[in-house]
Amino acid sequence: MPSTAKQVVLDRRSRVTGARGSLGPHQHRAGDSVSHLFLEVNAVDSRTDMWNRLLGDRVVTAILGAVILIALAPSLPAQTGSKTTKKSPPKTTAKKPATTEITTTPDLPPFRAETRIYEARAPQGGYAPLTDQVFKLTTANLDEEEKWGNAFAKVYPNFQFGLIQSAPMRVTRTSKPARLVVGKAMDRSLELLAYGAFSEGDGKTPGTTLVVEVNLDFGRPEQVAVAIQTIALEEGKTYFFAVPNLKFSPGDYAKFLRPGFPAAPFNGKDTFIIVSMSIQLNPPAMNAVRIVAEPSAPEFQAKATKKVQPEVPASLTNAGLGGKVRVFVEVNPDGRVKHAIVVSSAFPEVNSIVLAAARQWEFPLTEFSTDPRPVGSVLTFDFPVPPVRDQR
Repeated sequence: MPSTAKQVVLDRRSRVTGARGSLGPHQHRAGDSVSHLFLEVNAVDSRTDMWNRLLGDRVVTAILGAVILIALAPSLPAQTGSKTTKKSPPKTTAKKPATTEITTTPDLPPFRAETRIYEARAPQGGYAPLTDQVFKLTTANLDEEEKWGNAFAKVYPNFQFGLIQSAPMRVTRTSKPARLVVGKAMDRSLELLAYGAFSEGDGKTPGTTLVVEVNLDFGRPEQVAVAIQTIALEEGKTYFFAVPNLKFSPGDYAKFLRPGFPAAPFNGKDTFIIVSMSIQLNPPAMNAVRIVAEPSAPEFQAKATKKVQPEVPASLTNAGLGGKVRVFVEVNPDGRVKHAIVVSSAFPEVNSIVLAAARQWEFPLTEFSTDPRPVGSVLTFDFPVPPVRDQR
């Protein structure tokens, strides 16, 4: 077969990069620059070689491309024109989670803790050490003052008791406490804090726990806790406990709990305090007793048709003792006193005498003409403090 000469002209800027076989006189080394270089090749050999190369390269390229497409096909979006259509994910049926019963904390109203602070006094060295054990009683059985003293005497023998203060405390089940100041002397104060909290209860209804703190405040940010009690509450119960870590000497007692009184009458005796709290978890919306507001109590007291004044022993007045005693009385529609109990006393030595007198008071029947419910009010008995004699 005759050979046909063919000229291939490469541009001045081209480079030959893939010469095959051995270099002949008309072949160019890879990487060398060329300028109007003429390559004369056999037409048949050149054409055959060209097709072999082209076919081989295309077959390899096609095979590789097919492999790549097959591998990537699941992740490639289907294309239609210039728009891309995303393949919708398969529908699945979501499984409903297992039902879990969640117990929420109910929003309960505050509960009432009728708090009473008693003094317990005994001769120094004449009593057994006190404990901080909490005792529980039924509130309905404590409708008379003497019953409180009898209950205390069974637990704390050889002591004399007298109420010095009481107050209704409105306790919430939060971190904010109800507060009662028991005594004060200059920059020091004795405070009672009451916190309410939810407890486990019976598994269906949450219970209520009362946390009681008795603190000494010295006018600084820090307070000294002399008693902390945690009590699981029951409706209609009264809880009481002593504070053995707080013992008042005669001088401290006079300054702290009986300000303005001399310490001499209390010499040779130790004094402690007893805290009692009567619980109403669900206070009634309307009381069965009509309560006379505090500002109107003196007016109601003045209406009494029979007034019996207590007689104070001369030994007490000669000792320089006195003060006010406030008694809450419940008056029946017949005008007579049904119940009497001390509310606060600056003169606890005469509490029993004052109660005996208050129970004999009577009030006009006209107070019940429009409302037959019993009336509750406070009677105040004032015993002026005699001047203290100079002991020098």
